Amino acid sequence: SMCPELTTCILSDSRLKDEMHAWRRGITTTTPVSDAQFLTQMDAPTRCQLLDTNYFPPKVLVNVDRAEAIVAMGKMQYTKEVFRNDPTTTRVTLLDLGANADKVVVSLVDPLMSKPDTGAEGSPQRKVSEDQLGKSFGSRLSQYWQMWVTDVIRIERFG
Repeated sequence: SMCPELTTCILSDSRLKDEMHAWRRGITTTTPVSDAQFLTQMDAPTRCQLLDTNYFPPKVLVNVDRAEAIVAMGKMQYTKEVFRNDPTTTRVTLLDLGANADKVVVSLVDPLMSKPDTGAEGSPQRKVSEDQLGKSFGSRLSQYWQMWVTDVIRIERFG
């Protein structure tokens, strides 16, 4: 891993993919694991491996598209602020992991950002949130709501 434990690393797209791959897919499993997948949706043996104290590396991974904080009780002071690498982005500060939680994973993604699907000029646009969180968000949740003004924040807590 290029990003050491207990640090916040601002990474290029390819380095973020490498870091996510090293953490989420670096375990032995019979079922495929995706960077966009909720940890709670993984099968129990895979999730247990991923959350094992010896394997769970507290750190914050940041780029323009996504921020992912891997937070562990007792080391929270090093990983408590989460933000994407954009000056206008949402910033999340964790004050507490909450009752009965000793590990938390927080992901932030812009719900409106799009990029070319293949990376080639003129190719169809694809929502970044689809790649990063496995879900596409409309410009608003319903006709009664205003447009998004914050990132989508996904919080997963484990005890």
